[in-house]
Order: sequence, then structure tokens, then C-alpha cells
Amino acid sequence: MDELLISATPFGLRAAAVAVGRVQAFYLESAARPGLCGNIYLGRVARVLPGDGAAFVDIGLARDAYLERGGRRAGRHEALAAGQAVLVQATGEARPGKGPRVTARPVLAGRFLVWQPGQSGAAVVSSRIDDAAERRRLAELAAGLESGGGQITVRTAASGTEAAALTVEMARLRARWGEVEAARPAASAPARLYRESDLLGRLLRDLAPPGLRRIMIDDRRAYDRAGRYARTHAPDLAGKLEHFAGPQPIFELHDAAGALERALTPVVALPSGGRLTIEPTRALIAIDVDTAAHVGGAGRANVMLQTNLEAARAVAREIVLRNLAGLIVVDFPRLAPSTACAVRSGASAARSVSTTRSRA
Repeated sequence: MDELLISATPFGLRAAAVAVGRVQAFYLESAARPGLCGNIYLGRVARVLPGDGAAFVDIGLARDAYLERGGRRAGRHEALAAGQAVLVQATGEARPGKGPRVTARPVLAGRFLVWQPGQSGAAVVSSRIDDAAERRRLAELAAGLESGGGQITVRTAASGTEAAALTVEMARLRARWGEVEAARPAASAPARLYRESDLLGRLLRDLAPPGLRRIMIDDRRAYDRAGRYARTHAPDLAGKLEHFAGPQPIFELHDAAGALERALTPVVALPSGGRLTIEPTRALIAIDVDTAAHVGGAGRANVMLQTNLEAARAVAREIVLRNLAGLIVVDFPRLAPSTACAVRSGASAARSVSTTRSRA
């Protein structure tokens, strides 16, 4: 990402991440329905599913949150029982027909550090920092921080950061956790104990890679708020902030509005004339790759190959653009069986097609 376009209105905020003049990802948040991810709740166990190793937790929403038992991210809570109060953090938004996902191991994020209160283990340095000497330096600095018994992860943005900045942020994260713990005794489940930053704050905190050239914001109040954040938490971002006051809407830059509109349609055109058809279902997301034209003659295999190569790149981009998750099945086209293969029995042909798709 080298540019970040941010459009703020009284109804919410939307942003587009741009790389080499092309939109790569969208971020949307409604003022009426702010995101849940990162919020910490004192929930109450609604029911436990021993067979699934999971529990449903009432956190005060229309649908109970899903807490997966065991696992590194979920936390251990084998002793949970219906009616019990439990501290959880939202890790996934609610979807149609489903409540949000939560974990019993809260994590607090800063720009340079991520801290897991109550977890033990050596400090971890982001694998995206390639320089071995810098990784060692950051690991040593993190090991010397007063972590209060929690585990520290050093983020990519910390590369080149001095020890003082890490110390200040660690103190800020510990103070934030102290507020959560102080609010817990007086809270009656279900209750929210901590609210994560809004989308603007999360974008400035989490989406500021070293190669970022500029952050353009069309709303003056949002621009001023971003400036205050940069001066306090991220001085390196201050010179990259720009107030966009152009005659056209900001989302007309790099055809961001068009890219957003296309991301809401099920069909995606490929450069060579092929297309993707994306169909989300309750069980999985199906993506069909189609040449969209008759393919014949000597160039048939080349056209198939070209379509599949374009589709592979397009699928990766669409997964990010559309925020797709869960089980994703991509059906790539293949050359039709030869005449000799076509005369095989129906059962044999079915087994062949099934095997080929399984390998794909």
C-alpha cells in the first residue's frame, strides 16, 4: 500500500487502500453500527456444547457470541458452565444468522506492540521484519519492557523505533488493561468493559507500512483528529497526512468508487475475456472460473492456462476486497477429456472429475 483514501461523513467512514494506482482493499464502518472486533465484554455463558467443544456467550447483542473452547486463540475454559460470567474479546463480526466470535484471551494492540495480559512466553518479533540485527535489537528491547506478566509481540511498524517509544506504549497498554480490570467488579454481565478504537483510529494504528506515501482525508474534523493522533502516537505519519479538498469526491481517485461498486457484484471480468462468478452460501463461498467464450482450435490449451493464471491473481484480490472468509472453493476450468476418455462409463468419468477437482 502506498496511498490510503479516507472519506468520512456523519453516516460513517470508508477507506480504500491503494497500491500502484489500484485499489487493493476497502474498509467500511457505519456510524449507526460500529464494529465489534477488539471490544472486551463481561459475558454470561448461555450454554455449553460439550460435543463441539464450544460455548455460546451472551454479551448483550441480539445473538449470543460463539466461544471456541481450547486452542491457542480461544483460551482454556474447560470449567465453563451455563450462567457463569466470563471475560471475552470479540475477534469476528456478527454475520447474517450468526453472532460474533469471541476469545477468552484478550489482546490489546498499539502501533508498535501487541500485548496479551496474563499470558507467558518470550517476546515475539514480527516475521515481516527481515533484518536479523534489527530483529535481535527489538527482541532485546521487548524483553526489557515491564510487561506485567503478559506476552509481547513487536509489530512491523516498530522497526527502527527507539526504546523510549516502546516503553511509553507498553505503559499505555497496561493502563488500558488496568481500566478493564477496575471496571469488572462493578459490572453486571452482560456488559462492555472496553471499546476498541473506531475505524479511523484503527487505520492509523494498523495500516501504516513504511512504503506509505500519503493519507488523504476529505473531512476536516477527521483530518484534524488524525493529526492529533499522529502527533501523540505516530510522528512519522504527521507529514503524510493531507486534507483532500478537490472538486471531485475523493473516491473518484483511482476509480475507488467503481472498484467498490464492482466488489458488490457477483461477476468479475478477467483481462482475457474470462470471468469469475462469486456465490457466497451458508456453508462455503463458491468461485467459478469461466472462459466466458468458446475456446477452440490450436490455442485452446493456452487460453485455458491464461484464464486460470488471471483468475488465480483475481481471486486473491477479491478475497481481500470483499472480506471473504471461511471455506472458499475455486473451480478452475480444465481441458475437456479426449474422445477416447469420453467413451468411458459414466461412473468412471465421474470418479476422474472428482479426483481432478480434489487435487486442485
